Amino acid sequence: MNTAINTLLDAGTSVTITTTGAGSDAGNITINAAISKSTTTGSPTLTFTAANNITVNSAISNSVGTLHLVFNAASITLNSSLSTLGTQTYNGPVTLGAASTLTGTTVTFTSTVAGGANSLAVTGNASFGGAVTGVSTLSVSGTTTISANITTTGSAGVHRCGYSGCQHYPHHHQQCSHL
Repeated sequence: MNTAINTLLDAGTSVTITTTGAGSDAGNITINAAISKSTTTGSPTLTFTAANNITVNSAISNSVGTLHLVFNAASITLNSSLSTLGTQTYNGPVTLGAASTLTGTTVTFTSTVAGGANSLAVTGNASFGGAVTGVSTLSVSGTTTISANITTTGSAGVHRCGYSGCQHYPHHHQQCSHL
């Protein structure tokens, strides 16, 4: 358990974890224990900046208040679902190592998303700045901005829910500025 990080976030204090990749340090960040904000105090940001890769193996969440997440890395691997009552920003190529549900007010991907035949569900608004490939199913419950192609591998295709219902797109390339 990340007690020190949880305590700072509960106090409303933003936390930044950074690696340099200097010397024998590969510059990776691996999250193997859950991180959780459980108070309404403040609107802190939890930022991970890796000189190399970030791997998320455990949940990051908050049930009350606001928590913003920022990931900056050469590559980001998601092996767990993340649920925050704030924004989530992924600055670097994202690979889904498992089916993932990302819950936030707005989830922003500034680079590519490689699905690895896993599903991606975004509960909230989403912005895709790079190509999305190899996801079995992609669903977004809120407003979606797509700035590159999306290719799904499953028969379900891309689901965009919101407004007055759900739209379904078969598994082939989709490109538009606003969907």
